[in-house]
Amino acid sequence: MTWIETISGTRFDLLNPKPDQVNMADVAYALARIVRFTGHTNTGSDTGCGYSVAEHALHVCSVVEQEHPNDAVLCALALHHDAAEAYVGDVSAPLKLAMRAMASLWGAAAGQWSPFDSIEDSVQACILRAIGLPEPTDEQHAVVKRADLLALAAERAVFLPHTGQAGDWACLEGIPVDERLCQRMRSAKWRTAWPRDLGYEYLMAGQRFEARRLL
Repeated sequence: MTWIETISGTRFDLLNPKPDQVNMADVAYALARIVRFTGHTNTGSDTGCGYSVAEHALHVCSVVEQEHPNDAVLCALALHHDAAEAYVGDVSAPLKLAMRAMASLWGAAAGQWSPFDSIEDSVQACILRAIGLPEPTDEQHAVVKRADLLALAAERAVFLPHTGQAGDWACLEGIPVDERLCQRMRSAKWRTAWPRDLGYEYLMAGQRFEARRLL
């Protein structure tokens, strides 16, 4: 079988995703419980909560909203940029690169594609259709990607203190560490949040941007 069963009991087919299989409550629930960096983060949380994809998404969204406060579509695209991970999991960037390298042995363009990429892209497109968002333009993608990298640089500084200098990660070349974003990541509000609280905030942020788009 190629479908997974979500917390709501919905069957989501990874090879044939359809908008009617998407439940944003499922997405919020899962993203609040799926951790980034394959769990190798030092959050300093007494609750044992790892650093979740939902928290990352909220930080990326906050960066975009600060720079583009009147663009509800762009903010929503930032919030949901990793929504597919609710169904395919958070696969680390090094593992994605490894899968692409393996795929190149089977004739794929060297280092550029793997079957997982196709599945993840298809799931992401399905989620956007389900919530009425367009595929991001090149310009929108660039804005969200930069916010994503700003969040990554801050996450590395806050949660991965033993990984060396930023120059060790090629993807972060030229990306500054935003101390304000670091401080927000260190704040008690985020570090003591239970997954259900993060999931709720993610879900409410999505509804807020949807209302702004429709007004």
